[in-house]
Amino acid sequence: MSAGAAFDGGAEGEAKRLATVLRVLLHDRRRSASLLGQLGVKGRISFVDTAQPIHPHNLMATPGLVMMRIGADGGSYVAPLAGGMPERYRNPNKPFGPWWNEPVTKDAAGRLFSRKDYVLTVSNKEGGAHVDHTLDGAYAALTKGNSLGWVYSSGDDDDARPMERNPAFASVRQVAFEVSRTLAQHPLTLGLGSLGLSRSC
Repeated sequence: MSAGAAFDGGAEGEAKRLATVLRVLLHDRRRSASLLGQLGVKGRISFVDTAQPIHPHNLMATPGLVMMRIGADGGSYVAPLAGGMPERYRNPNKPFGPWWNEPVTKDAAGRLFSRKDYVLTVSNKEGGAHVDHTLDGAYAALTKGNSLGWVYSSGDDDDARPMERNPAFASVRQVAFEVSRTLAQHPLTLGLGSLGLSRSC
């Protein structure tokens, strides 16, 4: 079973594995290039964008890559994959730089998170390795303090509770979905079919 399928089945910790795969594929460092960078195609393809746009005049939090799902077992942040609002899937594809670096989430305090933030923080911090300390407070507020601010209730206003599940993990899952769709759109350019990389995401 792939990490994506395992995550969708409830194994939330698989987000760490997904983030690690995404880091190898996408993140360039001074001493090592990303896999797509080594193949020389990262700058020549456009990436699927399913993020809800951040409107600068909207004072409410923007979940961006995730959506809220409320059911009999409560409310939680989830990756919509291909099942979100239709508007998500009308976004034009983006060049890698804006897709990777531009904010996709704004929490209730106005703190911003990009796909790069999510992938590197989950792959490094959640895995126990060093991570940029400037993200620690914001990341903790997002994942432990529900800084997105969304709540659910069973019908009684006094019963309002924070959304459950880790929105950073769900965001990483959605990034993996976007990358998988991107790879599927460029199979001849990338020549990755025999490597099974799309199945990893």
